Amino acid sequence: GFNSLTLSDSDYTLTGASGSMTVNPLAVTLTGSQTYNGTTTAQGSNLTVSNQIVGDTVTVGGSATLASAHAGNRALSGFNSLTLSDSDYTLTGATGSMTVNPLAVTLTGSQTYNGTNVAQGSNLTVSNQIVGDTVTVGGSATLASAHAGSRALSGFNSLTLSDSDYTLTGASGSMTVNPLAVTLTGSQTYNGTTTAQGSNLTVSNQIVGDTVTVGGSATLASAHAGNRALSGFNSLTLSDSDYTLTGATGSMTVNPLAVTLTGSQTYNGTTTAQGSNLSVSNQIVGDTVTVGGSATLASAHVGNRALSGFNSLTLSDSDYTLTGATGSMTVNPLAVTLTGSQTYNGTTTAQGSNLTVSNQIVGDTVTVGGSATLASAHVGSRALSGFNSLTLSDSDYTLTGATGSMTVNPLA
Repeated sequence: GFNSLTLSDSDYTLTGASGSMTVNPLAVTLTGSQTYNGTTTAQGSNLTVSNQIVGDTVTVGGSATLASAHAGNRALSGFNSLTLSDSDYTLTGATGSMTVNPLAVTLTGSQTYNGTNVAQGSNLTVSNQIVGDTVTVGGSATLASAHAGSRALSGFNSLTLSDSDYTLTGASGSMTVNPLAVTLTGSQTYNGTTTAQGSNLTVSNQIVGDTVTVGGSATLASAHAGNRALSGFNSLTLSDSDYTLTGATGSMTVNPLAVTLTGSQTYNGTTTAQGSNLSVSNQIVGDTVTVGGSATLASAHVGNRALSGFNSLTLSDSDYTLTGATGSMTVNPLAVTLTGSQTYNGTTTAQGSNLTVSNQIVGDTVTVGGSATLASAHVGSRALSGFNSLTLSDSDYTLTGATGSMTVNPLA
């Protein structure tokens, strides 16, 4: 095909011309991209020949060297370790570059349940970070659910990464939301045991809007009144799985038991109920509570009388209290002591009208009626018996247990 050639000198001709030409392979220009992997190795499989002739297909193998391992557009060197599938192309004189794309992070972590679906970046780590790198996560992401469990992450745009070789574009991840260890508080009345009823406890650190019911029972450090530490949480139950008894802490106030007082004393004309005559009817089996001081009776008269004025009483046991106390006292009638005199009449009949109550309370007037029996009809001081036939004008006094004597004077 010499006819298409021209010569600059007419002393020469193409007629009968002959010749040959050496076609040199084309030095390739390489481009490509790969994800950051912490090395300066550019895999040939990630490179293409950007200047290959239309219709040719040149496959690159082996590897080259990047000017830097970090994300960005990086020059290529070390072409000798590459291979080309087409001998019309050569690596001699080759040039090229590779874009190192940042690595999309895979995030994992954990945080304690807080009632929100906000995943704090400070609780996340990059699980696929390259050995030797340290990537710190900041900001926050969104949890698929606020509740305890393994929760998928979304909303990565609000996160930050400390290393530009990593990216949140295409990121994935999950976070374990751990249940919140409860802090328990409550109170119950002293009952002599170290059992803290769950129904008397509340979760003091529950998240606003949550309602956590405590069931079962725990153990008190002491049965006695006061603020007592809790232990033995394993026997408790919680109504919400976002909370846990693992690592739980707490205390319970054991309030002293308001006493119910009962007792009796003999009528003495006053509304003073002596504490020594009272006992604690609701004291716990095994306890001994001594009552001292005095209270006030609703009435001084015989009968079952309500108590008031507990502040002047004392209790020997601090597990019991007079605050909120109730009670009553039975005022028993006073057994009379009778004295008197009558003139000898030859009988053993002692007329009640001749008798007086020598132990009647100042201010009272007790009239004796009926008759009793003298131990002897004769002159002298004679013991009385047969009180049942006597009568008393005041029900605060009684002939049950009565004693007495009468002086029989000689007849003039």
